[in-house]
Amino acid sequence: MNYNVYSLDKDNSKQQDQSHPCTFDEVLDCKYGSYQVDYEQYYQQLNTLEYQFSNNQKGHQCWNKQEDKFLNSMIYQNEKYTWTQIAESLQKVVPRQPPRTGLMCSQRWNRVVNPQFDKGKWSLKEDQRLLRIIMQTRVAKWSLIALQMSGRSDVQVRHRIRWHCDWFVQNGAPQEYLKYKQTKEL
Repeated sequence: MNYNVYSLDKDNSKQQDQSHPCTFDEVLDCKYGSYQVDYEQYYQQLNTLEYQFSNNQKGHQCWNKQEDKFLNSMIYQNEKYTWTQIAESLQKVVPRQPPRTGLMCSQRWNRVVNPQFDKGKWSLKEDQRLLRIIMQTRVAKWSLIALQMSGRSDVQVRHRIRWHCDWFVQNGAPQEYLKYKQTKEL
């Protein structure tokens, strides 16, 4: 809900400033004088790309199938591209604000799109293998564990351990995995 803001001019007479409605919290802050608001600058800042990039909720956009297909086609072409080049090409095909970066493309490919990763349910055999690897490494380095778990990404390994840590600890995994306690039944 927006409220009208009253400001005091130089001769201390009330003037209604209707050009800049604000929230109740802002009205309280203005009324009790905890800060002086320059509304013109405030609204200009809201519309800048800098603000949109710094605001995760506005800047975050889910990947779509078209982007995933494009990533797949770029990876399987004979030419070798850097992730930055792939991101720039992706921006031409699927324009976005903010644009995807090379790091975002790399992570999307290596953690989600890559067809070498099994995206199905975990088998008991995989869980047992994961437990053996945890026992051998005794370190919560998901990327190192995932390299030894063929067919699973570091994110999949991390989520598996976090969601089923009680089972892993009961079967001999190190106690430091208990800090990720969010148990679901296997």
